Amino acid sequence: FDARAQGMAVSFSSLLKQAGTDFGVLGDKEPCCGDIARVGGEQGLFQEKMENCSELLDKFSISDIVTSSPHCFHTFANEYRGSSFRVRHYSVVLKELIAAGKLKPKKGMKATVTYLPLLFALMMFNSAA
Repeated sequence: FDARAQGMAVSFSSLLKQAGTDFGVLGDKEPCCGDIARVGGEQGLFQEKMENCSELLDKFSISDIVTSSPHCFHTFANEYRGSSFRVRHYSVVLKELIAAGKLKPKKGMKATVTYLPLLFALMMFNSAA
């Protein structure tokens, strides 16, 4: 796995704990959503990945998925049709926790933020659904 992604997951988990959010992490059991196979035209492999992933989500009664990947977000939100789980990008979860007063930044920060148009569009699509 990507070391940067692991660091993000650790930091995000810490924020969820601070907010008092009940959550779990699949860790080594976490499967690939199959996006790479789907985009690469390997529909059979994508179907296999989707079925394996869906079985695991059902096994653990997972009803809410948070992802840092815009590709996984798109795949879960648009390709796993008929699924019973909700999927959100981690930035949306952080926004919700801040708006609910469960996370309070300790100090202000002056920064320029750049949103990737595709990611923003996907998050807006998900927020409207």
